[in-house]
Amino acid sequence: MNLTASLGRFDPQRWLPAMPKLPPEECVTFRVLVQVMVTIGIVLTDLAGGTTFSLWAIGVSAIGATFSWHRRHERNIAVKFLLAIAMLAALGSFFSSLIASPGDTRLALAALLIELQVVHSFDLPRRKDLGYSMVIALVLIGVAGTLSQTLEFGLGLFAFTLVAIPALMLDYRSRLGLPPLVTTAAAHLLPALVGSTLAVLVGGSIAFVLMPRLSGYQWRAFPVSADLPMPKEFNPERLRNPGYPVRGGTSTAGGSAQSATEKPTFDPVQYGGFNSQVDYNLRGKLKPTLMMRVRSQSAAFWRMMAFDEYTGSGWRLTPGRITTLNRQSPIPVFYLPHPNTRLTSRELIGTFNILTEMPNLIPAASWGNQLYFPATQIASDRENALRSPSPLSPGLTYTVISNVPIPDVERLRKAKRLYLPAIRNRYLNLPPGLDPAIARLSRNLTREAGDPYLQALTLAQHLKQTYELSNDVPQFQGRDDVARTLLFKRKGGMPEHFATTLVVMLRSLGVPARLVTGFSSGEYNPFTGYYEVYNTDATAVTEFYLPDYGWFAVDPVPGRPLLPPSLAQSEYNLPLQVWNQVAGWIPSSWRETIARAFAALAAFLVVLFAWVATLFGTLGSLAGLAVLATLAAVVGLVWGGGRLWKRGQDWWAIQQLPLEERLYRQALALLKHSGLERAPTQTPTEFLNAVQAQAPETGRVFAVITTNYLEWRYRDYRVDTTGMQLTLQTLKRLTPPFFSRLRSAPLP
Repeated sequence: MNLTASLGRFDPQRWLPAMPKLPPEECVTFRVLVQVMVTIGIVLTDLAGGTTFSLWAIGVSAIGATFSWHRRHERNIAVKFLLAIAMLAALGSFFSSLIASPGDTRLALAALLIELQVVHSFDLPRRKDLGYSMVIALVLIGVAGTLSQTLEFGLGLFAFTLVAIPALMLDYRSRLGLPPLVTTAAAHLLPALVGSTLAVLVGGSIAFVLMPRLSGYQWRAFPVSADLPMPKEFNPERLRNPGYPVRGGTSTAGGSAQSATEKPTFDPVQYGGFNSQVDYNLRGKLKPTLMMRVRSQSAAFWRMMAFDEYTGSGWRLTPGRITTLNRQSPIPVFYLPHPNTRLTSRELIGTFNILTEMPNLIPAASWGNQLYFPATQIASDRENALRSPSPLSPGLTYTVISNVPIPDVERLRKAKRLYLPAIRNRYLNLPPGLDPAIARLSRNLTREAGDPYLQALTLAQHLKQTYELSNDVPQFQGRDDVARTLLFKRKGGMPEHFATTLVVMLRSLGVPARLVTGFSSGEYNPFTGYYEVYNTDATAVTEFYLPDYGWFAVDPVPGRPLLPPSLAQSEYNLPLQVWNQVAGWIPSSWRETIARAFAALAAFLVVLFAWVATLFGTLGSLAGLAVLATLAAVVGLVWGGGRLWKRGQDWWAIQQLPLEERLYRQALALLKHSGLERAPTQTPTEFLNAVQAQAPETGRVFAVITTNYLEWRYRDYRVDTTGMQLTLQTLKRLTPPFFSRLRSAPLP
């Protein structure tokens, strides 16, 4: 009985070490700002990831924050026990999501953080608990930044910055133990707050513009969506274009059922060049539709497929060997058959986000090496086109690593015409009855171009400079094939007609060539970092073959670069991309004026340097530039040294004051930079009363220094200077250390 009674009277506080109890956070403004930061993070994650967390998390989190405010002085043991169970449940949900989607863990991580924040919002008594919520909000912003593809994220980031800066200020004041700000003191800090916000926004914008888009993902953890549903039977030879669906032996295009032998109707969304057979007599106007967004450190031609058999009015992909690739590990990575080349290459990483349904062809930059794709099987045909088990659906995300060769003109021009039989038999064929005038024209144009590389560039330049783009082209029938109509009858055609004509002209010269369809790089958005690719960006280019070096693309379409964009042309120049984007918004007359102004400035500098060079020589001019740079550095040092000298003089002048006067002046400087400035007309007693009214705790400390100062100054009493110094140290802890520097103290 005595033992039971003793256990009944057991008090764990007698045996456990006493832990200091932190005071609760009393600043309502701080709590509201933290809750707004969390709300912005949740909303941005929803917008970027297409999720629905905000439908419940924002409201429940606000309820939890209100509950924790009212219960901030309680121990809440039962509530904390329930919250621990809820956190374990959130962790279990996270692991289940991770197993279901191992390729892309960003949304799973965001869901875990949001669930933890909702649970944690019911227990926010102290400042450090609010700091944890601020960290979660910041991590959510980072996750949303990796998912975002539109400018809405920029607006949300701007709002987050406006809220985060005052929240950090209040967090810092809370760390120092300062009381909540009153209206008057907050008004004094408003200019500094506005200035800090502008500095952060301007500095961050400049850093974003100047930061190059270097190759990332060094840990090979690439964004990949959840696995696609595999069809019962994966037939890699079958192409599925949503614009030409086939059901039960009938083809339904444009919404009308037709016989499989009839010509399908034109689809205004899907490009007709992504099919096993292309008929250029099927025409229409595409309705601009955003197909995908691509994040890449360089622009490129997003290749889809290639054709080998020219029919006169279009192209056909002849059946051939197709390689099926199986995924060998839980990581959704496929190692692609990469063509060998003697050229040096550079790695190009592109992450593709599909927005509109597309054929089961996987867009990628040429010379692909690794594919991170959410499927267990894919296929690769002998034209190096990648095929998915099912059409690419909206929301699909995958990543391709390409080893793009850097063209070396000298080496490419030395390529020999030793083609393997498989290349000759497949990529030199022309339809019977082709007009021999095409071959004669091709030979005449390339009479001085002895190598295939120069021949391809010469013919492409001739097509660009001689013919024009036109949509008014008659139907191709009989001998009036695509190439003959463009060269001799219409003197122009559509982009696909130019690419087809170049293939025919190269084949007539014995150079293997093929037609390739895909998307141009699209329009680069410097604010999101994505290339926005529309269906109207779908086009065709020409590829020609060089032994030992592989296939190379050339674009004969007027108004477009001769060579599709590549790493050698881009070099990650983000400032130039931003300027090109901004220049597109400026009227052409203004652009010409700006260009002329820069040209005039450059010409003036060249003339000035030439004139100086005539007087002093080239070495003398360079020496002069070095002298000017040195003078600029000296001026900067003198200016900075002068400011340091002035601050040193102020510090020295304060040190010459009596200790009592110096301590009082230092206290005034501390209060001034914390928002409590003494007016010239105020007496020490009046200023003390004002401080006590606005900040009672600070006023109690400052009263000790003021009383001693008045006793010394007006009554000539000996005061306790050691006590004043200790009191000043206490006042420093109540004000930000940044404002406690003596250089800011006013002179008497």
